[in-house]
Amino acid sequence: MLKYSRAALLAGALLVTGAPTLAQTVSLDEAVAKSLEAAPLLRADEAAIAAARAGKAQADVRPNPSVTVEAENFVGTGPYSILRQAEVTATYRPPRTMANSG
Repeated sequence: MLKYSRAALLAGALLVTGAPTLAQTVSLDEAVAKSLEAAPLLRADEAAIAAARAGKAQADVRPNPSVTVEAENFVGTGPYSILRQAEVTATYRPPRTMANSG
């Protein structure tokens, strides 16, 4: 029963869409090329492979060191004028790797 209803639906769809009665002849290479172009799963797989390669490339890159400079109390009036009571803190943080992440 299910086979007949699928076949009837397919036949109805072909009649409604006005499918051409004569098929175009294509070579095997052309058919394979057209199917590869139209396959969304292949495109998704290619995108996943590209993302994995990009992730590996990012993982291979060493992280950058960071330098931080903070200045406090550097602007004021009277006895607290510029640079008299200034506090400057500089910090260097080397990149953490697996060897020294402890």
